[in-house]
Amino acid sequence: MSEIFEAYIAADSDDVQIFPVLELFGIGECGFGTITVEAVPSIRSMDAYFRWTGLSIPKNIQIISAYVIFKAATYSVGTTSPCNISIKGEAADNPITFSTYSNCINRIQTNKTITWDNLEVWTANSFYQSPELKEIIQEIVDRDGWESGNAIVLIFEDNGSSGTKSRRTPRDYSDGGVLAQLHIEYGEIPSPSPSPSPSPSPSPSPSPSPSPSPSPSPSPSPTAHRRSVFMYIIWEFFKRRGKL
Repeated sequence: MSEIFEAYIAADSDDVQIFPVLELFGIGECGFGTITVEAVPSIRSMDAYFRWTGLSIPKNIQIISAYVIFKAATYSVGTTSPCNISIKGEAADNPITFSTYSNCINRIQTNKTITWDNLEVWTANSFYQSPELKEIIQEIVDRDGWESGNAIVLIFEDNGSSGTKSRRTPRDYSDGGVLAQLHIEYGEIPSPSPSPSPSPSPSPSPSPSPSPSPSPSPSPSPTAHRRSVFMYIIWEFFKRRGKL
């Protein structure tokens, strides 16, 4: 049996966008109120961080499926520009909420990365589902310190988008309405029912060979019968005359 866990962003500080100002010096901005994954070549890129709390998922449980559903806030800018995104999790047992630029970029990320390339142009108020993220979630719930009820962070970063501008903007906490939804299915994957073994076909019993009917003894021919009568008469004749 499997179970479903679903959660939405629960606080304004749990969804942010960050972008560097002086990246060489580790200086940037952490924005609350507008969430965008964006790339402006040679100028900047914007990354989005999301945190969901209260995940009632047991430690080491098997993750069957996981993904995020976004509702687009605005039309994408630069509609002909492809948008490529890489998705990671935070490698932490129970990550804290976001506060500053350095608080975000210094988080240790999961080993597993999922790419979301050639992301189509978003239309306002339409829904968009991420690729399968179960391997990221599995890495997190398999941690030694993971406990049911902890939080999870997913990080959406620009991954080499090109063009004048590539932007995808989901609704965030300050917008209200439908926020980023985390969907996780977990539990044991049911084993497939074994195919029934075919019943062996019964071997046909050999048909008994019919017993041969005894051949009837041939009846003596009439000629042989007459010869026997004649010999009997001769025998009686000589017997009476005392010859025998």
